[in-house]
Amino acid sequence: MYTETTVYVPYSYWQAFFPETPNDTAMVRFNANGISDVNMLRNVAQTYFSSLMQHKDWHIEVTLMSDVLHSIQKYVDLLRHFITLIAMVSFLIGGIGIMNVMLIGAQERIREIGIKKALGAKNSTIMIEFFTEAVLMAVGGAIIGALFGILLSYNPANICTIISRNIPTLELTPV
Repeated sequence: MYTETTVYVPYSYWQAFFPETPNDTAMVRFNANGISDVNMLRNVAQTYFSSLMQHKDWHIEVTLMSDVLHSIQKYVDLLRHFITLIAMVSFLIGGIGIMNVMLIGAQERIREIGIKKALGAKNSTIMIEFFTEAVLMAVGGAIIGALFGILLSYNPANICTIISRNIPTLELTPV
């Protein structure tokens, strides 16, 4: 595995201590031979440049790309947890919405329920009927919503082009 390590030093400072450096040098790069050499190179660079800079306001920091990658991974994990939380809240709100629709549906169908009970239907049978209806509505809505979301996010530029070709008076130009 190859890991590239770069050390950034202000150019004016570098030229002050290393005047033989050509004028077109913009950065100094140290390459490690392997993973085991990376930490050793970090410590050597940190110690060497810290010993050169005796000014109290200056700070030497050696950053490895693996450190940057680790930081980015933390943010990605945080974003993933945040999106999961939003999805869970959305499911909860959707479930409450379905529950309200089914409650209103049951109140509107009170005569139908009464007729079923008069004909001998049990409470559990009626509950199973409403539960099945709610599950079918939820699954059907989820499938339709997912397909609609995939269609819209697939390639908006192509969708705009197709719509503008079929409706000549509408001019949509994708950017």
